[in-house]
Amino acid sequence: MWQIVVANTKPEGSNGQGPAILQAALDALAEGDVDEAVDQFGDQFTFTDHAFGLKFKQKDRLYRYFVEIRKSFPESERTDHMRLSHGEVIFSQWRLTVTWKKPFLSGRFHKVKSEAHGISVVRVSDGRIVEWSEYYDQTRLRCYRLVG
Repeated sequence: MWQIVVANTKPEGSNGQGPAILQAALDALAEGDVDEAVDQFGDQFTFTDHAFGLKFKQKDRLYRYFVEIRKSFPESERTDHMRLSHGEVIFSQWRLTVTWKKPFLSGRFHKVKSEAHGISVVRVSDGRIVEWSEYYDQTRLRCYRLVG
């Protein structure tokens, strides 16, 4: 049975725990609770950011990646436009808006906003995230490689 969630609503009556677990991880990241977000991942997992060519299989590296993203883009917001789930696989179409300070005249800074659209593919097994892949165009964010 397929489930489609449109706009920014939370899934109800899902055909598995997958959508709720993904939402818990996203909520934790939005609140800056990196520990809680990483706790949603299984002991054996793969997180892949295809735009930056990064792949993590250790929780400590994933933790550092999330911390660096948060530090680099403290003013960021992810808005999910649609989620499609089947069993424990979730596809999420999203928009990420980031704001950061860019050097300007005489040591002053001004805020720069950028936006990227992307898709996440997440697989959940035994109540934990075991695969998470991000697909987006990193040049739209005009940012740099954070953690390798």
